[in-house]
Amino acid sequence: MKPIYLLFPLLLLITLTSNAQIDSARMKGQMYCQEGDKLLKTENYREADSLLTLALIFIKNADVYFNRGVSRFYLNDTTGFCDDMSIAAYKYVDINAAKLFNEFCCYKVDTLYYNRNFNKIPTSSGYKYLEEVQHIKNTNNTKARIHERNAKNFLLTMDAVYGQKLPQASTFKTDIIAEYILSNSTKFYNYTSKPACFFEETASSEFDKRIKEDFSKKYKDLKGQDTTRLIMIHYDIWVSCSGEVTDCKLTAIYPKTITTEQEAEIKNDISNLVKIYPKLKPALFEDEKVCYILTNSITF
Repeated sequence: MKPIYLLFPLLLLITLTSNAQIDSARMKGQMYCQEGDKLLKTENYREADSLLTLALIFIKNADVYFNRGVSRFYLNDTTGFCDDMSIAAYKYVDINAAKLFNEFCCYKVDTLYYNRNFNKIPTSSGYKYLEEVQHIKNTNNTKARIHERNAKNFLLTMDAVYGQKLPQASTFKTDIIAEYILSNSTKFYNYTSKPACFFEETASSEFDKRIKEDFSKKYKDLKGQDTTRLIMIHYDIWVSCSGEVTDCKLTAIYPKTITTEQEAEIKNDISNLVKIYPKLKPALFEDEKVCYILTNSITF
């Protein structure tokens, strides 16, 4: 075995090479972004859309999504515009994107005010909480966010970025204390201070370990020749107000280098998790049990 000090140069070389690759990818993304912004200012919207889409392979932030959304607006791509503004607004907490989303992507936005006891009040005078309910155009979707005046919370986002094995994590300040969607007239929260969870932490760890072993065994070929490659499968767990798991839905796979058939099989396996999930501890909002959409992932 080589002495440890002889391994240091090799470890340093690997680290420097990895960092150089990440820096190179980031610089490439910034170049595409700058060129896309120039094209946007000269009203070359289609070319701007293409370059900003390339930029998003290497860097992800509110500005790139916002500017690509603007280019798509002028290309009459309403769906693309709304998708990008939604991401900029609610993943990266961009206020201007939120205003544009409400104006162009919703046919109605209701603003409700509540006092410190969470009782509804007729005006914004003296409010403690604000509920923004979005009725989104061309869909049956209704989404809502509840803000607390002067609250200082942090929103965590995860992004898959080219050249990095692990997703990039970022945090943003927000006054949002809860979010929900309406599904068949039922509120399903996807953010509260007390989300749905296992009754015991050890039970959660054991369940996740079991799922990880099953998926890593079945889908080990996804790694290809690079056995160090990480595969991440993200999915949502729909939990009733009483804690019953009613559905499991695939949301993303990283890296995105799998076939349509493989994705369909993974989607089916994720859906079947509903059969083995135990009853969970229900989510709470304002000390009341609420239905919840819990996000989970399998990494192997």
